[in-house]
Amino acid sequence: MSDDLKTITIGNEDQPLFSLCPGHVDSDTFNTAFVAEGWSNGGEFDLAHEYWTQEGDYYKISEKSDPNAAPYTVSRW
Repeated sequence: MSDDLKTITIGNEDQPLFSLCPGHVDSDTFNTAFVAEGWSNGGEFDLAHEYWTQEGDYYKISEKSDPNAAPYTVSRW
């Protein structure tokens, strides 16, 4: 795992919606990336392996068949 792997939280600090970790990773890797983003150790997460697209700072869920989609491990708040 890269030392600079961090989750990307969608929403804001008062109302986060999703935390995305690039790649399809395991729960230990997700937790490390979650802490690297600046959150407290979250412990157990309900994770999903999904595909998302990014345009600028905006992310949206997509399908694997979308040529612009990338794999992410996702936790919903």
